[in-house]
Amino acid sequence: MRTVFSSPGRKFLNNLIRSSKSMNQDKPLRIALIGLGRAGRFHLQSIRTLPQIELAHVVDVDPEQAARIGSDFNCASSTDMDAALEDTSIEAVIVATPTGEHYQQIIASLNAGKAVFSEKPLGNGLNEIRECFSTSQKAGKGLFVGFNRRFDPSFSDLASQVQAGAIGSPQLMRLTSRDSPLPSMDYIRTSHGIFHDCIVHDFDMLRFITHEDPIEVYAIGSNFVEDIRDLKDLDNVLVSLKYES
Repeated sequence: MRTVFSSPGRKFLNNLIRSSKSMNQDKPLRIALIGLGRAGRFHLQSIRTLPQIELAHVVDVDPEQAARIGSDFNCASSTDMDAALEDTSIEAVIVATPTGEHYQQIIASLNAGKAVFSEKPLGNGLNEIRECFSTSQKAGKGLFVGFNRRFDPSFSDLASQVQAGAIGSPQLMRLTSRDSPLPSMDYIRTSHGIFHDCIVHDFDMLRFITHEDPIEVYAIGSNFVEDIRDLKDLDNVLVSLKYES
């Protein structure tokens, strides 16, 4: 089978709840949210709907924003995550900061004995990512990655039907993703590139649907947006993946 394509939520948090074995079932899971930007705001919306979760601490580099959200949720706020990690009543951390900060914050949180949900990517390259999971195993704490499409009913139903043979044996799958509206250049500058930030969702979805890893990969790309070209990144990518099946 060949695949061609061009280039956060309640169920995630429920998984985080279930992973915390030390949690008292009569009390909500106390968590810290690190980062109150675009991704962090999505998590705040989910947290409001989950009585099983208590937001105990918010952290952001903007002290006014941290204080405002802290007041809104009646929780502690700071510009330094150390205070949240030192709070032994906090069992889990959500990492929703810019991409370049994920790795160090994940490692610090796991070493502090907290379960972690992080937006992707976990780190810059395989060595950092492997260290994150190794640290998770050593700490005995869950580490979840924010591939939200797996929990979107339209995607999960599709994957279930494919695995059940509802469409027969897939011969060709085509995925198209568009990151609209265009993220800010400040965001793109620290995103680690289009493969890490955008098309990685497609890679994960294909793995989710097929339960296979590709055996051949071919990729081409271009950059028509001058500001993105100056960053030596790409704004259009086409990838062809070949699978054993």
